[in-house]
Amino acid sequence: MEILKSERILCPCCMVEHEVKTVRLMEENIFKDEPVEYVVEYQFCERTGDFFEEEDQLEQNFLAMKNAYREKVGLLTTEQISEIRGKYGITQRNLSLLLGWGTKMIKRYEECQVQDPSHDMILRKLDSSPDWFLQLLEAGKERLSETAYKKCLANGMALLEDGA
Repeated sequence: MEILKSERILCPCCMVEHEVKTVRLMEENIFKDEPVEYVVEYQFCERTGDFFEEEDQLEQNFLAMKNAYREKVGLLTTEQISEIRGKYGITQRNLSLLLGWGTKMIKRYEECQVQDPSHDMILRKLDSSPDWFLQLLEAGKERLSETAYKKCLANGMALLEDGA
């Protein structure tokens, strides 16, 4: 257990104001029938020996478990999906629209939901093929604003010219 910081708060475990430590440790869990190991952060009350999670830690720890699963089964992590979007300068919503996946699917993949293997393959193809992205962009340009279309077109063309 690694101690990251300590701060004086009203501890929800013992209901006493005292120094509560933020700690990092490895955790094992089962996700979709797969055992996964990942790094988590908790608050730790030394008075009771109990761990607890604040809301942001709960979300972060849950995402860490899902990303560990993704890595184990060979799917893109949330960060990798975000990086693909970043290459093209496209928003979550606009990429979802271009792919015909509804307006929030990429947002879900980056924030909580594990993508299915077929969507993962499409995202990987986008990552490796600026030419294919440009074809999708052209076919779906009516779904984007003119500004968004031009920005994505410029980024896609630059990647194509760079041989990315």
